[in-house]
Amino acid sequence: MLMGFMLGVRSVPLTITGLSLIFTISVATMNATSMWKSAYLFVLPSLSTSTYLRDMTGTLQFVQQDGGLFFLNGPGGTGKTFVYQALSHAICHQGKIVLCVASSGNASILLPGGQTSHSCFRIPLDVDDTSHCNILKNGLEAELLKQTVAIIWDEVPMQHRYCMEAVDHTLRDVLDSNSPFGGIVVLWGGDFRQILPVIEKGSREDIVFACIQHSYLWQHVRIFHLTQNMWLGQSPEEQAFAQWLLSLGEGTNVQHGGVEYTTSLTDHVRVGGSRAEEALKSILDATYPGISNPQPRPPGYFTERTILTTHNETVDELNHSTLAQFSGVTSTFAGYDRVVHETQERWRHYAEDFDAGYASEYLHTLRPKAKLALKVGCPVMLLCNLDPSQGLCDGTRLLITHTSTHVLEGCILGGEHNGKPAFIPWITLTVSDQAN
Repeated sequence: MLMGFMLGVRSVPLTITGLSLIFTISVATMNATSMWKSAYLFVLPSLSTSTYLRDMTGTLQFVQQDGGLFFLNGPGGTGKTFVYQALSHAICHQGKIVLCVASSGNASILLPGGQTSHSCFRIPLDVDDTSHCNILKNGLEAELLKQTVAIIWDEVPMQHRYCMEAVDHTLRDVLDSNSPFGGIVVLWGGDFRQILPVIEKGSREDIVFACIQHSYLWQHVRIFHLTQNMWLGQSPEEQAFAQWLLSLGEGTNVQHGGVEYTTSLTDHVRVGGSRAEEALKSILDATYPGISNPQPRPPGYFTERTILTTHNETVDELNHSTLAQFSGVTSTFAGYDRVVHETQERWRHYAEDFDAGYASEYLHTLRPKAKLALKVGCPVMLLCNLDPSQGLCDGTRLLITHTSTHVLEGCILGGEHNGKPAFIPWITLTVSDQAN
């Protein structure tokens, strides 16, 4: 296994609109378990601005009846989070309990009282088709589940179907019901054009088999579709770009040439010159204009822009070029990587000989890299769920305000905790052979 002391960030630089009213709701049974706080500050969307909910009224009707299983399908930017929030507040307004979970920490913080599905339902890390969650039938978590009328579960397509089936097995047992999820209304959501379940060394067939569409639960699902991109305007240029994004996700505008896949960019998003160096500089200048200016940047400068690429080598090159344009002194943080052997004392000298075969230069080439270069004022992205309740989870972006030997100080960029100071400590990471 590989042992290292790493800062849980990487040097790579969501918002919700249509919010109108803020109020506080207290739920009498929230103190029954640590899964909930005693009160929440909810933000109520302006329902008059939403046309989505007209087709979703069946969900609230099923809350009063025998449950139901729904899937909200839509690409990014079509308003899935808005629908989750509106339904959550509408159900809570009736004095009922709804659990909001997501497959990732970054997605969960966008939901009212959101948690990761593994944290909320105690899903085992290693699951199979017979797995159950670590919830006792007479425990506090079970009591809360018995009073829950709805579950909103975002980013479902990226999780293995065994995770959802484990929750189904548990709820059927806890609620003594043969209905899917024990009769609780469940709203799944996501986009199958995005990340599918990650299967180690799995074939395409293995990945497809792990998708929720191959679960016995899928036959009970009623599907709703969101198609209009709410982040883009209605101009012909922006609508053409929205259609280009959809076709890219569906693979309809991709050409296969040998071992590579290529696509054509629309004219209004194409930048760069004919040479690689010119293209790189043009992309940086177009995305981050004035980044070399030492003056404070306007609010939203880093939250409104980012560069996406597919290869780690390109990420490193872009980060190096971007960081060089920042003013100030570069601070380099190195991880002390070594190979750890779980051996008995009498085999210790063999382990030492084995370690000698792994030079530090080789270990520093592994991912994530053991060296991190930062400057005050540069953005970073957190790589672990450090404290989701305070907005520090995998994918959270921060702006570095101070660096020291063992702690990074910064402020959160975007989201509910925008501008809040945060401290990121050095983190000890031990990667097992199974994880590799």
